Amino acid sequence: MDMVLSPNSIIDLEAAGEDELSKLKLWLFHENMRIRSEQDELDEQRRLFDREKDTVRAQIKSEHKRLDYRKKQCAVEENLIQEKWQALKRGFDELDEDRRALKRLEKNIMDERRRLESDLRRSTSSMSQVTVFFKGVNDSLSLKKRYRDLLKIFHPDNVAGDSETVLTITEEYDSLKEQLG
Repeated sequence: MDMVLSPNSIIDLEAAGEDELSKLKLWLFHENMRIRSEQDELDEQRRLFDREKDTVRAQIKSEHKRLDYRKKQCAVEENLIQEKWQALKRGFDELDEDRRALKRLEKNIMDERRRLESDLRRSTSSMSQVTVFFKGVNDSLSLKKRYRDLLKIFHPDNVAGDSETVLTITEEYDSLKEQLG
């Protein structure tokens, strides 16, 4: 019963009979039911859509929170990495400075060793001409004590030690021991 109403139909309604009015009422009733049914269907779809929209909004909100948390976590990790990088850089700088200081110290030690060796050679060469190790010793007890002290100082295992100097000291000790003896 598909009836289409037009402005002319309304005029015709006045002239129409009761049978036609009944048909028209029935059609209007069915049309009203169809519209209500479609309206209910639309309302249900709207409710489903609203639920879906709320769910999506909640998911978006949750994702934003998770993203914000992850951004904060990344910032903290970035700061930690920067702090570690700075600590490593400082450590390498300190190691480099220590290495330079060690090289300077090694150079100073080598210079001092050369100077001491040079002084020792000069003193050894002059010792062969002048005996100064036991100068002022006039008895056998002080001679023995001075000999032990000199061996402790000039023993070859010491830094300033030299076997030639020890030989010179021993020779001088033996000759003085015979003289005081």
